[in-house]
Amino acid sequence: MFFVFTIDKGLLLKIIKKFLLNSLLSKNGTKMIICKRVFTDKTGNNGYRVLVDRIWPRGIRKQDIRYDEWNKNVAPSNDLRKWFHKYPANFEQFKRLYFAELENNPDSWQHLLLKTKSNCLVLLFSSKDEDHNNAVVLKSFLENKLNKV
Repeated sequence: MFFVFTIDKGLLLKIIKKFLLNSLLSKNGTKMIICKRVFTDKTGNNGYRVLVDRIWPRGIRKQDIRYDEWNKNVAPSNDLRKWFHKYPANFEQFKRLYFAELENNPDSWQHLLLKTKSNCLVLLFSSKDEDHNNAVVLKSFLENKLNKV
């Protein structure tokens, strides 16, 4: 006797994604840190979700997205943010300058490291460029700190 089950492909992908996000651990025993664009993931239910932009994303009401924290202090300074917006090709220099700002402001990010011990950390950002933005740099910075522990 054979049983045939049909399942919606979107539902299956959601189940697999949730399983992976909630069960995979990094090499040091902490949960993953992932970056997500706030416009494409408004209602995600995975992990501790932190908006890491200094300015609220345009066109989104606060009640329309799920986030646990809006951490403006961990975002790049206004001067650095404006400079990078003007010169996006200088990503490596932006990364170095942002790392320096983060090193000088540990109170803004240390509690995020603690969140990775028990939960997946989701860094929400609004930039259109998903590969070159402050959340990607912050993720790299936090992972470096976790690897040193």
